[in-house]
Amino acid sequence: SYSIENSDTGTQIRAIAKAQGEAENKANQAIDDSKRSAVGQLFLGPKYQQLREAKQVMEQNRVRVQELQKIMAQISNQADKTQLQTQINTLEIQNIALENQLESETNKFSFLGWLFSLIYQY
Repeated sequence: SYSIENSDTGTQIRAIAKAQGEAENKANQAIDDSKRSAVGQLFLGPKYQQLREAKQVMEQNRVRVQELQKIMAQISNQADKTQLQTQINTLEIQNIALENQLESETNKFSFLGWLFSLIYQY
């Protein structure tokens, strides 16, 4: 068995982790940008275009989880597998939190939110 620290696999994992950090920041920013004032929220609902961006980040996270699972299947060092499983769990937890935030934003009452939801195909 070999260590992933100095291998091509290690480089892949670090690249995935870096991309994940950037994606998480992008998703949080999109969710923050989707919020309107209380009056705007009541009449128009959230900004669905920004919520769609956050949803795309969630899908990218799912792909990253699949990539990490493939890498984990290729290595034999148990310590490395444990470390990878921790990263996978973190990504999955972040996706659940992101999904909950998106659901919270889209479930708020608004008079015309349904119309904007159709327009932005959310």
